[in-house]
Amino acid sequence: MTIATSPNFQRLLMDPSDPRWEDFIKSQVNATIFHHPAWIKLLADCYGFRPFILSIFDDAGNMRAGIPIMEIKSWLTDRRWVSLPFSDYCNPLFDDPVWLAALTEGLIRLSKEKNILKVELRWNFPPNELIHPDSQYVLHTLKLDPDVEKVLKGVHRTQYQNVRRAEREGFQIEMGKSLDDMRTFYHLQRLTRKRHGLPAQPWTFFEKLYHQLLEKNLGFILLAKQADQCMAAGIFLYAGRTLTYKYAASNNSEKQNFRSNHLLTWNAICWGCNNGFNSFDFGRSDAEDPGLRDFKIRWGAQESTLSYSYFYELPSQQTDSRLMPLMHFVIHKSPLWVGTAMGQFLYKYSG
Repeated sequence: MTIATSPNFQRLLMDPSDPRWEDFIKSQVNATIFHHPAWIKLLADCYGFRPFILSIFDDAGNMRAGIPIMEIKSWLTDRRWVSLPFSDYCNPLFDDPVWLAALTEGLIRLSKEKNILKVELRWNFPPNELIHPDSQYVLHTLKLDPDVEKVLKGVHRTQYQNVRRAEREGFQIEMGKSLDDMRTFYHLQRLTRKRHGLPAQPWTFFEKLYHQLLEKNLGFILLAKQADQCMAAGIFLYAGRTLTYKYAASNNSEKQNFRSNHLLTWNAICWGCNNGFNSFDFGRSDAEDPGLRDFKIRWGAQESTLSYSYFYELPSQQTDSRLMPLMHFVIHKSPLWVGTAMGQFLYKYSG
């Protein structure tokens, strides 16, 4: 990609609340919840990041490409740009590949002007000597259809057997409608994070998520219950034509063998089919996690490589490789409040 291949363009930095940005994402079939102003505002309000939209306009004043970015400043990670933290991916939106080239060129110019030496874009950008791709993740996407039976044909029989087993065991799915339902999810989330040796997200994040997204019809909670006891829960967000399975949590109990997670997932897929969505996003998975990848593929999801793009240099993994195993051990072996307290102070640096 060179300057010669790009059209004449005007680069503009916009606030995510600018109506032109929301109008643009409504016109883009590949837009997701991660592009929505409400999601961007949630991250900014909760973690103190500075958001902006890098937008590209043609000479006639029409917006042709754009991407949301967060500027993050901390003692741990220095000053950097990320698109976007706490988001599995954030694909650039553009009308034509030539405008993607202009967006990439504009971002390189801007980062140099602002002296930003660390830029992380959670998508695969056009080749450039300053851009370094890294592929540690995969993405799973299920094509939806108004006819649920068509989707069911692509589901592996063991998945549907687990759904029926959960139903026979008396599990029922409820759609969460209150902040108390979010608290129920959060309790299971803390248990799940502890099992994995990870700090729990702060409660304030999920409280804000409820008010800023779920109350504005940009998502919902599903709860899998048996005899009024919640054993699994999930948070699903949506924008455009994509329904995203963003957060999953469950109780570490023998009742998990009744496959309440399968029943919950199937109900979410059916909801997406019945409400006009054409894509169900299972989110990213580590490339080295065959169990989770297999779980998603068995729903009929298509797997694709998820590449991140780093400007100037790839990030160092040495510190993480030394500290992460120790943190996993401490959280896994400690009382529940330890992981919650660590998340309160450290989670904002992990996005």
